[in-house]
Amino acid sequence: MQTGVSSTSPNREGIDGTRVLVAESNATTRRILVNLLEEWKATAVAVDSGAAARSAKSNSRTRPGAPFQLILLDDRLRAMQSYDFAKLVRDLPGCGDGRIVLLGSAFPID
Repeated sequence: MQTGVSSTSPNREGIDGTRVLVAESNATTRRILVNLLEEWKATAVAVDSGAAARSAKSNSRTRPGAPFQLILLDDRLRAMQSYDFAKLVRDLPGCGDGRIVLLGSAFPID
């Protein structure tokens, strides 16, 4: 019987050693993402606000071999709108190479 669920582990070959910036305002979600990334052998740096994300991203440019290849970006960051941060990252010299993934969550409307 075909269930649509694979019994093999996903291929994580592409994430091993990847530097990831996790910019997530929710502490639980941030912890889950970091734990998952570390299990996949990525190097995760977690921050809780747009200002901290901007600082971490700027600091990564000044260290050779240390830019973030992936940014997981909360759509509800504090201190800076996520879209503004994404544009800022794209406009910084040497920072437009990585991928930005915008994370969102849906809440029921009362």
